[in-house]
Order: sequence, then structure tokens, then C-alpha cells
Amino acid sequence: MIKRLLILFVLFLTGGLLSAQDFLNHYLETAAANNAGLKAAFYKYSAALEKIPQANALPDPAVAFGYFIQPVETRNGPQEARISVNQMFPWFGTLKARGNAADYMAKSDYEKFEELKSELFYSVRSEYYEIYFIRKKTTIISERIRNLEILENLVQSRRETGKVSAVDELRISMLLDELRNDVKILKELEKSHVLQFTTLLNVEDTLQIRFPQALGNPVLKETREELWDHISKNNHQIQALTYLREAAGYGEIAAQKQGLPQFSVGLDYGIIGTTSNMADNPGKDVITFPTLGLTLPLNRKKYRAIRQEAEFTRLSAEENLTEQLNRTLNRFDETYWQFTDADRRSELYQSLVQKSGSALEMLKTAYMSQGSDFEEILRMERQQLDYAVSLEKALRDLRKSYARLN
Repeated sequence: MIKRLLILFVLFLTGGLLSAQDFLNHYLETAAANNAGLKAAFYKYSAALEKIPQANALPDPAVAFGYFIQPVETRNGPQEARISVNQMFPWFGTLKARGNAADYMAKSDYEKFEELKSELFYSVRSEYYEIYFIRKKTTIISERIRNLEILENLVQSRRETGKVSAVDELRISMLLDELRNDVKILKELEKSHVLQFTTLLNVEDTLQIRFPQALGNPVLKETREELWDHISKNNHQIQALTYLREAAGYGEIAAQKQGLPQFSVGLDYGIIGTTSNMADNPGKDVITFPTLGLTLPLNRKKYRAIRQEAEFTRLSAEENLTEQLNRTLNRFDETYWQFTDADRRSELYQSLVQKSGSALEMLKTAYMSQGSDFEEILRMERQQLDYAVSLEKALRDLRKSYARLN
């Protein structure tokens, strides 16, 4: 029991411990420790482990006791009682096949537990990256609002001197109102995602979600072919179905052997009474050993159906495995494309943010000296804001797709 609890503790911490400063790993550990579904899956795996010794065990021996109300006269004297012990043995290899089937079933349950843990960790990571993106977007818009407020003060001072039109002041005021409303929407959206995040962790919604100063950007070092080769061999859903197929194969072997004879070995012990004629009756008990038995499976229709059921179970497991491989390949291709697309977009928008910033500074300089193209300044302000937000969105998609690949 202690060993199993230790395994459970280690498995719960599989999500990380890469760094003491990694806030995300802490949240992964919290989610694993508090998730009832994950605990239930582990207990199911533990229950499957207990089936292995049951499958390997021989049938319980049969013990019988008979008492003769009217003693039966034998050559050695009157037989008063009889005790017999009988042990049944299935056909050679039957127990091994059953044990192997139970073992692979337990391995399949373990992979299902790992798959559930992986899905939980992906959900936690996904929400974490989403909240980070919302906060970054809020920060970007808030910084843009502060810049526009400075520009608004400049426009107001220039309008008072008659150097610019009052329309410029209205235009910047309209843009500021729009951006302030965006911040309010984002704060409400963040509350919704925080609630989902705390639900995944199964903690109170007062949790203060912490982030590092900057999230690193993942990089794929493997080629697409190398990634797929690794996934096809290690994906938990594929592994679970592979073990189910193996279990079904051993189940088919056990079903075939079930239709073969079974043997029994027994021991009979007779209790002999005494008579008045001690010369004829030594008064000793008689042991008869061994007794041998054979169980013949005569109902061939029944055992044929058992074999066919086991065969269909194996064929079903094989088809499910093939289907899962195809489904996983499709998901992998889609996720791999999402990662490469997000990586491409992140490089693009990083360049556009820098270029639009330079263009904006040029426009502001021209406006300060000539008082023209104010509408172009506002358009470029919005353009740079969109580029900055698109960059953070691309980085969010990059992190999410990398987490999905994992």
C-alpha cells in the first residue's frame, strides 16, 4: 500500500519540478493532487493490478466430509467417516494466459490514467496561457491609452492656439473611448477564464494567479517525421489500445484452452472404527492416495462460442487501435500546422510592430512641425496596437499548440 501511494505521489508530480520558480508547474501539481477524476482513474488501475494474482491462481480446492450413519463394513473394519480433498488443474498454459491478459489490462488502465493526466495538464496550460494573453493584451491597450492621452493633451494645447482643427480632438477622444471599453471587456473576460482555471485546480476562486516576467517561447528541435515516430510509440491512447489488443490476444488463448480437458488430483482419507474381534480388525484408518479425475468439455457449442467471442474481441481491439492511430495522426498534423503557423506569425508581427513604431514616430514628428496627417497618426496607432496584440496572440497559439503536441 505504501509503495502504491508513493507511485501515486510521483505520478502526480510528473508535470514538472523543472524549476522552483516555474509557477505553472506548481499549478499542474495542484490540479493533479486535487482532481477527483484523476484519483478515480488511478484507483481503477490499482484495482486492475489486484486482478493479476486472481487470474494466476488455481481454483479453490474442494473439501468434502461424509459420515456414515450406518457404518460400512470393510475388510479392515466398519468405515464410519470419509474425508476427501480435491484440486482441479486447468489445461497447461491456461493460468499463464489469463495472468498475461490481466496484466495487459492493468497496463491499459495505467495508460488511460496517464492520458487523463495529460489532458488535465493540457487544459491547465491552455487556460494559463489564455489568461496570460488577456493580461498582456490589457497591458498593451492600457499603454496605448496612456500614449494617446499624452497626444490628446498636445492636441488640446495646439487647438487653443488655433494650429489644429477641433476635429482632431474629437477623433482621438473617440479612439480613447473605444480602447477604454476594450479594457473593461478584457477584465470581465479574464474573470471568466480565472474561474475556469481555478475550477481545473479545484481550489477557491480567490486564487491569485501568478506569472513570470515573461513566458519563454517553445522551439521544436525535432522534424515532423521524428515527432510523429515518437508520438506513435508513446501516445497514451495508442498505448492503452495496444495493451488492450495484447490482453485480447491472451484472452483468446485462454478461451481456446478453456475448451480442453481439466485435471483433478485428490486425497481420500477413510476413518475406520473398531470391533470386538481385534484379530480381524486392527482398527487402523485407511488412506487412499491419489485420486485422479478428468473434466471433459462436452458442450462444444458453448466453448465454440467462447472462442469466437474472444476472437471478435481481439479483432475489435485491433480495429480500434488502427482507428486511433489514424485519428492521432490527423490531430498531430493539425496541431503541427498550428505550431508552424503560429511560429511564422510571431516572426511576422514582431517585425511589423517594430516597423509600425518607426512609422508612427515619423508621423508624430511631421505632425508636430506641420500640423497635418493627424488622421494618419490615429490610423497608425490602431495599426501598431493590432500588430502588438496579434504578436501576443501568435505567441499564445504557439504555446498552446506546443502543449498539445506534448
